[in-house]
Amino acid sequence: MPGSSTDAYANSFAVEGIRKFNGNGTGTVKGTVVGITIRPTPGPGGFPHFPPAAGSADFSFSFTYTVNEDGTWTSTMVPGSYTETHLTGPRTGQTSTVDAIPPTTGIISEGGKTLTAAHVTTAVETHTYSNGDVEPRICHRSRIYIKLRHSDDDDDQGNGNH
Repeated sequence: MPGSSTDAYANSFAVEGIRKFNGNGTGTVKGTVVGITIRPTPGPGGFPHFPPAAGSADFSFSFTYTVNEDGTWTSTMVPGSYTETHLTGPRTGQTSTVDAIPPTTGIISEGGKTLTAAHVTTAVETHTYSNGDVEPRICHRSRIYIKLRHSDDDDDQGNGNH
């Protein structure tokens, strides 16, 4: 809430994973996130009421995308498709969902083997945890995607033209 710093805290995270484009404007993401939550400044009543921490989680979601004639592209998470399983840290064993992630927009490299992506707007994302916690967050993301050779792409000659 504007003007209410007592409910704010900061965290930073990095992700690695695979983004699969199905070729029909849809796709899926599977990955791992590793993050830290830095020391918050407790407000009245001790909120936020958690210590600094670190943790990791596996996540997945579905997305839709469009490719534009000018070499740009846009991706939007399918609402309700984001799930996380927390592997380490204070939420170990919990699961969570995210209602929506703002769309990303980026540029496709010549040859299409590298894509950039970033948010061009912000939105409140609602994270809901299996223990009942609900956290509103405003995040920013930027990504670089690199085309990987996939075993399904191999041909009988093994000529490497992929």
